[in-house]
Amino acid sequence: MTPGLLNKLSPWCAVVSCENDPNARKERPDEEIMTMFLERLPLVLCTENRPMAALAESTANGIRFDIQPDGAVTCRRE
Repeated sequence: MTPGLLNKLSPWCAVVSCENDPNARKERPDEEIMTMFLERLPLVLCTENRPMAALAESTANGIRFDIQPDGAVTCRRE
C-alpha cells in the first residue's frame, strides 16, 4: 500500500488481516502502513495481537474474539 494507491482507492475503512505468530519472520502489519491508515481513514480494523504503538489509541476500545479448540467463539472488550 502506498499513499498514492490509498488516495486513488479512497476507501472509508481498512481491514488488516495478519497471522498472529509470535515467531513470524516479518512483522505484519508494518507500523508505517498502519499509521498511514489511521491518519487517513475513519475506521481501521486489525487482527493483530501484538502491541503496536500505531494502534495504541485505536485498541483502547477494542473487542477481542477468541476461537476455542471446540469451535466456540468468545468475545470481550479490551
